Amino acid sequence: VTGEPRAILRDLSLALSNASRRLATSAPSPAKTGALIERVSQARSQLSSIARRLRRVEDLKLYAELWQDRQFVEIPQPETPPNHHQPLAYTPGMAVRHTAFGDGIVQAVQPDAHDSLITVSFASGAQKTFAASLVSDKLIPC
Repeated sequence: VTGEPRAILRDLSLALSNASRRLATSAPSPAKTGALIERVSQARSQLSSIARRLRRVEDLKLYAELWQDRQFVEIPQPETPPNHHQPLAYTPGMAVRHTAFGDGIVQAVQPDAHDSLITVSFASGAQKTFAASLVSDKLIPC
């Protein structure tokens, strides 16, 4: 991807706006069209949220790592009652083992909206940042 994140995200927002307009005017089935317009609206909202956080190309690294971790989330996930299980409380210096990346040490824990971002340095030399809610079953304390 080339260009500044803001310009790329602005182009994506414009494409989503155009998709909404086309859906609204095509109307093959009002119920289906309404559901699709709602999904595009949710995508625009998420894109806007991400755009507010990105300033430089380097800021995309965190999102790439979070996306990589989300690949391993099973879809669809079974519904669980609220507070069914609490995410693990990770702390800097904690030894952990990730199912894909191996042994590592928690370097930082940063609150992020309704979650925490866990930065881990692995024995391989790689450093990864994970959303705590997505890795509680894969990032186990040793």
